[in-house]
Amino acid sequence: MFSMQPASQHPVQSSDASATWQVIKLLLQIPWFIATLLDEHEKSERTFLLARCDDVLSFAEHAPFGRLTGLTLVQPPDGSPTKDWACIPIRRIERTARPPEDVTRSAVVTGVDGVRYGGLPVRPLTDGTGLLLPVVDLPVENGADQCEGDDRSLDN
Repeated sequence: MFSMQPASQHPVQSSDASATWQVIKLLLQIPWFIATLLDEHEKSERTFLLARCDDVLSFAEHAPFGRLTGLTLVQPPDGSPTKDWACIPIRRIERTARPPEDVTRSAVVTGVDGVRYGGLPVRPLTDGTGLLLPVVDLPVENGADQCEGDDRSLDN
């Protein structure tokens, strides 16, 4: 989904042994997420790019880098209502209820527009989702801050 080339690695690295990149290439023109997490220990926000709904579910349930405080679905031009890059703030994350022997769990996210999204690639869900179990409700204002403008589009 995302690719980094050695030539794009920033010459100054952080002290935690992670690499810093100046350019990240988007390999597929499919929807993805911007997730904002609050690190309670450092009292700072961190932002991550997530490729799939299941990545969102993992971040929401396990909080590997802090508590999820905002989530935005980024849609490429061919799937957006504006025919340009578009952002949809997400207000709720749920997971599908499955029998205990089924280890596969899928996330379903609900945008501020009331539409439920899920699957791979992420798309509006038009058929029934079955029983959904709540994972987290997000404050809308945090998710909305990640994309500017009332038309939900990103400038190219």
